[in-house]
Amino acid sequence: MMPDIDISGLRYAELGTDDTGLKTNNAGSYRIMKYSDPDARQREHFILIITADVRTKKIIGIESHIEGNGMSEPETAGKHITEAVMKDVTAREFYGDGAFDVNDLFDLTHSIHAKPVNKIRKNASSNRYNGSK
Repeated sequence: MMPDIDISGLRYAELGTDDTGLKTNNAGSYRIMKYSDPDARQREHFILIITADVRTKKIIGIESHIEGNGMSEPETAGKHITEAVMKDVTAREFYGDGAFDVNDLFDLTHSIHAKPVNKIRKNASSNRYNGSK
């Protein structure tokens, strides 16, 4: 059950989304050190994704699931942004980390005239200089 989040009175927002989870750099060796043999002990991790206005700290959307069973972080951010726009919130900027370097999210931010402020991956393509615009 998802609670209804009241965002009335919010006209302009600078949205940011992030999630909890394990960092995947050297994840194999970290998991072996922390949890012993990864094949013998498969753990399911709880993921919580929150979208909020970075200026007012007002929560726009919350999503939770078990790792691997729910929507991805960019899909959830797109859903939260779309729901905020449907409630007459004008998103000026969208902040995210490297997980948000996907064309669908760039398309969405450009369509609502928001400025994407995302960390670009090291292996990002330089064929499209403004994301998927």
